[in-house]
Amino acid sequence: MNRDIGLTPDNLAYNKTARTNVRGSVKLLEPDPSRSFVQLSLFADGFLGSRNAT
Repeated sequence: MNRDIGLTPDNLAYNKTARTNVRGSVKLLEPDPSRSFVQLSLFADGFLGSRNAT
C-alpha cells in the first residue's frame, strides 16, 4: 500500500474519524489511440506478450 501511496498520493486519504484509509479523488488519464493501436498490432503480430501490454 505504501508503494501505491507513493505513486498516486491523491488517490488515498486517511480518515481520522473512521481510523482507516479511504478513496480520494481519482484522476483518469486520457487514452492515446496511436499508442493503443501500436500495442495492439504488436500483440497481434506476436511481438508483445499479454504481460507486456500496458
